[in-house]
Amino acid sequence: MRNRTEAYFNGEWVNNIRHGPGELGLKNGNVIKGEFVNNKPQGECTIQYKDNTLFVGTLDRGIVQGKGRLFTPELSFEYEFVDGKRNGDGVRYVDIAKYELFIPPLVIVEPVIEEPVEVIEEPVKKGAKAAPAKAPAKPPARK
Repeated sequence: MRNRTEAYFNGEWVNNIRHGPGELGLKNGNVIKGEFVNNKPQGECTIQYKDNTLFVGTLDRGIVQGKGRLFTPELSFEYEFVDGKRNGDGVRYVDIAKYELFIPPLVIVEPVIEEPVEVIEEPVKKGAKAAPAKAPAKPPARK
């Protein structure tokens, strides 16, 4: 991309009017490439913004119209445009090639089957108090 403070046009001229394929550099540093009709970008064009964002889409007499895609270094957005303004929410795309993906290895864990434990409960008589819980046995003393 050029670093200019003046506007320029490299392309076809007809009767002193930009008409045909060309590249228009604007004073703000943005560059429009595509077809020009009667001095204005027309049809499929790209706009390279000075912040390194890229627009690819359709222009109608210099106004963004229809589907267009805006690319940033990390992701891109696709929008529908009406009279130069976004119409609707659009779609955001992430360039996964720029990110490292961590996919853990597949680990197969076999189920552990334990022997069923038999629980024996003694019936409690009506009005009887429950027996106090027994304290766990102490481990044998070390010598």
